[in-house]
Amino acid sequence: MVKTFLNISQIRQIEIEALTKYKLDLMELAANCIVKFVKSKYFYDAKVLVLIGGGNNGGDGTLAAVKLKKLGYNPTIYKITNKLNPNTEMLLNEYIALEGNISNRLPLNLNTYDLIIDAMLGIGINAPLDNKLIKIINTVNNSNCCKLAIDTPTGLDPFNAKVYGSAIKANYTITFIGDKAGFYTGGGVDLVGQLIVEPLINLLDFQEHKSVGHEVRANDLIYIDYSKLVRRQNNTNKGTYGSVLIIGGNSGMHGSICLAGRAAMLMGSGKVILASLDEKFNSNIFMPELMTISLKDAIKNLNDYSAVVIGPGFGTKIKSIKLLTKIIEQRPQSKLIFDADALNIIALDKQLQELFRLLPNKIITPHPGEASRLLNITVEMVNQDRFNCLKLLATQYNAACLLKGAGSLIDNLNGVYVNLTGNAALANAGQGDTLCGMIASLIAQGLDLSAALRLAVYIHGKAGDNLAKTIGLNGVLASEIGLMARTILNKLLYSNLK
Repeated sequence: MVKTFLNISQIRQIEIEALTKYKLDLMELAANCIVKFVKSKYFYDAKVLVLIGGGNNGGDGTLAAVKLKKLGYNPTIYKITNKLNPNTEMLLNEYIALEGNISNRLPLNLNTYDLIIDAMLGIGINAPLDNKLIKIINTVNNSNCCKLAIDTPTGLDPFNAKVYGSAIKANYTITFIGDKAGFYTGGGVDLVGQLIVEPLINLLDFQEHKSVGHEVRANDLIYIDYSKLVRRQNNTNKGTYGSVLIIGGNSGMHGSICLAGRAAMLMGSGKVILASLDEKFNSNIFMPELMTISLKDAIKNLNDYSAVVIGPGFGTKIKSIKLLTKIIEQRPQSKLIFDADALNIIALDKQLQELFRLLPNKIITPHPGEASRLLNITVEMVNQDRFNCLKLLATQYNAACLLKGAGSLIDNLNGVYVNLTGNAALANAGQGDTLCGMIASLIAQGLDLSAALRLAVYIHGKAGDNLAKTIGLNGVLASEIGLMARTILNKLLYSNLK
């Protein structure tokens, strides 16, 4: 079953239904999960500091402190505000009645604690943090003790990965009811630590969440139909497996189209043709299997190719701008992937953007810098609101969109997916070129745009994961990713065939 992430509206609907229909005390259940975690890792003499806010998240933490106190632990509570909701206030009074420790200020030496439980703010965060809270967060982050975040690290919106000024960098996060997409992309990736999902309830019993909002799913292999890639017949030739044209490779950037072309070949394309903006280009020194063609002949017959990649090493000078404009004005019917400088050129020209919108069958693959230019906003704004920016890119440019980065996001115009493969080993030059070639190759072999995009992104990340296990995170080259991607694809396609 595909991992589906709930949004905040769905979570709130479930909470209401749990209380009104099933009479469930979710705070009691959440506190039990916190206590279970503490008991599994710490003896009774452990020094535990619980940071509580005024809302239900603070109530979860306070009730957990009450339960720990009754079990023989001796936690300390520090409340970040005097404005507590009635439930949290009542629980704090119960804690005081048990002679529980309360600190009037944040302890000076947090390193004396074994565990800090972050129950300051919950999943409803929607405004910048004040300076006092930011100072507390930074002090906690600078300590060496273990940090457990409740539902979400304070400062992180778990639904869109936005960080509101600063956020707790947790060693562990216990999140309730359902998993959240913001933990897997952007800033969330480095903040949650080891994630523990505690459903608290059986979601199958709940109906209210199923019709609220649109779903975000994990980009796994389930429901990606890649059966067309299996070579079941022997009586075939290179024409059977499609042709890929890659346009780019300006002076000083030949490697871009070579990497893209190599990846397309390694993923199974019948033939790959490179069209360079540099007349001195020669692909034979890199990979003799790659063919070349003049730009003039390439753009004259764009519809002859199964898939066309435009942008790797493209450049943004006058020649590049004129060429891209000519291609878009032709309105080719081929399946098109636009990347890198092709996107940067489009971002600068409103008229070109209007023409670009009319192109059918296209994919755009921006990284945050390119996305910022396409949306005319800052890179920081993209990184702080990745899901919304993804949707804007897909709708404004009428294209299936891949927003690259940690936890790459895919909008295929029918749904949103978070990619869960990949790591920091992929943060070097040429990875985007390799990925573009992979996407084009899968399209050329018969997959639709959505399936090709999702499968290529998954395998590209998986290749990074596999290589990181054997090589490490440093020095994993894009050319190595192409080779590993081939291994992964063939294993996927043929390991179960007799």
